[in-house]
Amino acid sequence: MRAPFLFPLLLLLGLPGCDNPACLFGPGGCNAVGGGGSGGGPGAAGSFPAGKLETGSWITQDPGGQPILWPQPGALLQPGSVFALEFSGSMSVESLAGAFELVDAVFATPISLLDPPPLVADGRIALMVPSQPLIPGSQYTLSWRPGADPADVLGRGLIGATGNIGTIAISGEPSVIPSVVAVYPHDGEAAAGDLTEVLVIFDQPMTVGDFSNSSFAVLVDGGPPPANPVPLPVAIPGAVPVPVTQAWIWSAEDAGGTRLSLGVEQPVTLSLSPLGSELGSVAGGDLPATDFSFITGSLPAPASAVKPFAPTSAIGLDDLSTDAPLVEAELSVAAKATGNGQKLGVVARGVSRANGGEIAVLGQSSVAEGEFLAHATGSQIGFGDGFGQPFLADGDAAFGVWSISGTRRSQVRLLDGELLVGGVQALLLDTVPPIFLGFGSNGSQQGFLISDQTDMVVLGRATERIGYAHVVSSNGSENTALGEFPPVVISGNAGLFVAQPVLLGALDPDAPLIFNIEIADRALNRAAPILGIDFVQRGVLAQGPGAAGSGTLLVDVFDALTLEPLEGATVYSHQDDGALISFLGTELTDAAGRATPPASAGGALSLVTVELDGYDLFSIHGAPTRGLQILLHPTNAQLASVKGDVTAPVVSGLDLSSAAIETYVADGRLPLEDSALVPGAEVVLDPELGVYRQNYGPYFMRPSRLGAQSAFVVNPLATELLPSFGSMFLLAFTLRAPAPPLPSGGTGSIIQLDLEGLLFNAGDEGSAIDSGVISIPMTKPFGTFGDVAGTPEIMVEARSPGSSDPWIVGLGKAFTDDQINWRVKAAWPGAFDVVDSGGTDQLGFMVQAGAIEPELWLRADMTDTLGAESSVRAPVTIGLIGLPLVEPPGVAFPPPASSGVGTSFNLVLMDDTPAGNLGYFRGVLTDTLGRRWEIWRADPDGIGQVSLHFPLIGAQGGIPLSGVLEVYGELWVGSTLDGGNLLWSEISRVSEIHARSGSHTFNTD
Repeated sequence: MRAPFLFPLLLLLGLPGCDNPACLFGPGGCNAVGGGGSGGGPGAAGSFPAGKLETGSWITQDPGGQPILWPQPGALLQPGSVFALEFSGSMSVESLAGAFELVDAVFATPISLLDPPPLVADGRIALMVPSQPLIPGSQYTLSWRPGADPADVLGRGLIGATGNIGTIAISGEPSVIPSVVAVYPHDGEAAAGDLTEVLVIFDQPMTVGDFSNSSFAVLVDGGPPPANPVPLPVAIPGAVPVPVTQAWIWSAEDAGGTRLSLGVEQPVTLSLSPLGSELGSVAGGDLPATDFSFITGSLPAPASAVKPFAPTSAIGLDDLSTDAPLVEAELSVAAKATGNGQKLGVVARGVSRANGGEIAVLGQSSVAEGEFLAHATGSQIGFGDGFGQPFLADGDAAFGVWSISGTRRSQVRLLDGELLVGGVQALLLDTVPPIFLGFGSNGSQQGFLISDQTDMVVLGRATERIGYAHVVSSNGSENTALGEFPPVVISGNAGLFVAQPVLLGALDPDAPLIFNIEIADRALNRAAPILGIDFVQRGVLAQGPGAAGSGTLLVDVFDALTLEPLEGATVYSHQDDGALISFLGTELTDAAGRATPPASAGGALSLVTVELDGYDLFSIHGAPTRGLQILLHPTNAQLASVKGDVTAPVVSGLDLSSAAIETYVADGRLPLEDSALVPGAEVVLDPELGVYRQNYGPYFMRPSRLGAQSAFVVNPLATELLPSFGSMFLLAFTLRAPAPPLPSGGTGSIIQLDLEGLLFNAGDEGSAIDSGVISIPMTKPFGTFGDVAGTPEIMVEARSPGSSDPWIVGLGKAFTDDQINWRVKAAWPGAFDVVDSGGTDQLGFMVQAGAIEPELWLRADMTDTLGAESSVRAPVTIGLIGLPLVEPPGVAFPPPASSGVGTSFNLVLMDDTPAGNLGYFRGVLTDTLGRRWEIWRADPDGIGQVSLHFPLIGAQGGIPLSGVLEVYGELWVGSTLDGGNLLWSEISRVSEIHARSGSHTFNTD
């Protein structure tokens, strides 16, 4: 029920039979004109739910009446032809289901039609596709089926949609020479839409391979159109879309699917089958050269439409409580107001709050003379009722705008809710504030946040996807400038979010900070502020002076998976003066996980070892004197596992089930010892869902790790010589982040990664292959590194706050002539573009949103036949000249298959660090039962050898590894790892070089 006092305001809008503000169409709304079945009238329910709104749609003053039948009377069709109905405005395809019947005019035999008929030409033409060829020499009558209730895109019923529509005559002398049944816009039309979709209907099936921009050539004022994709046959939707090769469509769309204007009052010519580029029929005949022409109208569609005030992608409670503009449309010069009462039409389509049906809310606003930016408020759109409640329920709402000047109307331009994302996105209507659940990647921490990440990176969970989070530290630092409400780095639909970091670096373990946080959803509905939260970092290596009282070390021990303190761990302290390793003492950790064992004196190195039953052993040779936080891993902790599938829609021109297709999944939670890429199984067509499907997994991953999952479809046959290597190689990509942690031994549910952003032939910044394709030499190291095993893996990585390991966002290939030197090319989506090249170029939206740092890293991984690995990362933006892989740190002692080494010895690794670079070495021992002992040491000099000492803990009551042991060594090098405070999580995250030796065994006995 709506108040009757609103009715006089309808006259101000000039819209018949509508409530104001605006008109409401669809179930429970008003509809001035009745359809063939339901009637209607002011205040009555719309005859049908509102249809799908698209850029290019036509919103007419009224829905019109009987459509025009093509072909026109007197024309003869071929038996294999299709025909069409042209409506005055865009239609709702759902309302046409079951609306038509085709009957043999002589025998009254019904012929079934594709139901519902495809809607093309911006929703104005319904294509009638018989299920079987029609009989030569026969006539057929097309009629409205009794009870048919056709409606336009707003849900308004057509006037007089009853009875016969027209007659179709079939030629008695079938011909293989094709002809054109109808073309849209019509030949000679003088006021076509500037966003028009061109449609050509032929009288018989055509040969698909003949269609190109040469055989189906569109010229605008004698020149090329603003975009010129290849024409496509109309596709019958279904599990496997079937092309209707009698009907072909074309529109000026960029690679992201954005419709581009053909201009104002511009002559457009369509040349079909010119000499040398003939269009042939399946039957073998060629279409004679044929030209059609039309002129675009003087009133173009708005150039763009956005929500002008933050949040730009959603409508929340703040938007509904003010009368600030909800819509801003940019008008072209030809469409700007000239004082003649020009208006901006606005439509919003979504789900009815009252009954759940699809409805459209329609309104308009006046445009001031000479105005380029037209605005419409929520009240002008009629977005809410007299009580302030929106007619639409929470959820996605599509907005469209068009220009109105007298009796002239332009086509619709959809509002783009997310400008940084390729394509056009709906706005989110959200009137429910979020509820904060807890901190940490599982949302289980209440009143505190424990993190193993550098800086103050706040992770948490809420009841819905979070869009904004303002974090303020007790030291005055915050994650945004004063007055701004920063977007989160990334947020999942399950409510897991990562806030923009507060840049603090590694914190003093004895000086924890407190922070306040205020979160809001994507519509800027705010949750209650959360105040006084303790922020604690775990895994800090703090450089500086010793603990109070000197002569002691500060050692904190935590569980590496839970980050909780471990009580009762034995901390051994040894001194290395360069000539002798001497025992200093032991101490047990207290309830807080802290021990203060003796420190070395006189500048000697401290060697700290930690042992706790149920956990692997840990040592650091050259422990920092200020503070050392050690993360112990449970012995034989079970890995988590994930399995799933990747699906992609069926797209014309891209066969993902081809043998020339490879698929990969990358996961930031994979074990560092394994390949970074998980190959998928064969891609198959799922006929039930009409998608390509590729299964992956189960694969194992490190538990309790926050990460990101990405999936790739590549063409392995792409060659080094291709100038368009990127778009020919990387065909599809998707990213799922944040990927939540799983507990030890946990199994992830099947995760579906939909490849919605297909990159095939894409070119826009939101979904395109970036133009920065890399070609660089890569040299195989010599020495103890064995022969190369296969081809190097080439990846493109992006670092993201909150993730310990970079995201893999692109792939590449290595090309070689001699198995010694490789040339590398790589490709990645434009969403991760880190280079602003000027002009119309811009940074990728993932960079602008802060989801990744403003740099990409090219990564090459190579394995040799001895099991050694070498990996290098190089920044993309600085102009790469090479990827020099380093020699893995081979184990010089103990030698392979040796025995009698004992339980205390030096592990000697070859130091092949590049000159001028320092980093960290790690040695790893594993016994036959799976118990490990890892020892770390900062690179002392970058040359020769590095010695890591496994101390004699058995003499102090400890249980060392014994028997047959497996050993390997590792090296990490990074420009930010050379001294200063850091966290263990940063070593693998920021290293530019990582190398691992092959493993061998020896016997301590």
